Amino acid sequence: MKYFFKISLLLLIGTMLYSCKKGAEDPGVSFRTRKARLIGNWIGTNYSAEINSSVANVNGQTVSSKETINSGETDISIKTVSATKTITATGTVNFHTLEITKDGEYFYALQYNTVANYTDTTQGVTKNITIKSTKTVNKQGKWAFTGKLDGSKNKENVLLSLNSIKENTTTETITVISGVPPSSVTNSNDKENIYQTGELAEIWQIVQLKNKIIKLEMQIKNSNSGKNSTTTAIGSTTIDLPLVSSEGTINLSFKQ
Repeated sequence: MKYFFKISLLLLIGTMLYSCKKGAEDPGVSFRTRKARLIGNWIGTNYSAEINSSVANVNGQTVSSKETINSGETDISIKTVSATKTITATGTVNFHTLEITKDGEYFYALQYNTVANYTDTTQGVTKNITIKSTKTVNKQGKWAFTGKLDGSKNKENVLLSLNSIKENTTTETITVISGVPPSSVTNSNDKENIYQTGELAEIWQIVQLKNKIIKLEMQIKNSNSGKNSTTTAIGSTTIDLPLVSSEGTINLSFKQ
């Protein structure tokens, strides 16, 4: 009987270990449910992304760019590489937070300041350009664990259904040309998008979910293309619209 009890206990512990460990970096066992570990107020410790974008069929050519973002709790760098120039912006993170409520709501906020300096030469004129930027992002919506999705485990992913996205970007561009007084242009762009629950959603893989740590990852892969056809009395013409595509990965980490 004792031997049978030991075997049963080992099997139970093994089942608990397997069922608790969903993400690749999850703890082997936890006495708190995944929902209990996810709920709370979180402070961002990392925001990293690498996104490759391209626009094809532009005068028979493809225009590509790559954006790489790396941030800690207080610093951030954004590097954009295109065919004509490389711009590296560095700055500070003012706030990066995530709130997950037990009632199924979430609130995400991010704000950072950056400064970039680069030289641009066009038609023999050299310009020294400084770009100072502040970007604020606020997202609000509903959250839920997903079931088994594309081979993933139950509750391995979290679905964030967006209800609103607010973005503000303020940019000051300072241009210096030898022999010409410096010029400064400030542009502010405010926008807000409102959605019904379920209309627009993001699915994040929970790489790690501990009592005080969350690591999330989202894969991006999208494209759009089309044709524009015109018919007149003398005939028809069809033009291929540019093929626009983006592909990459975004990683977020938070602590309590």
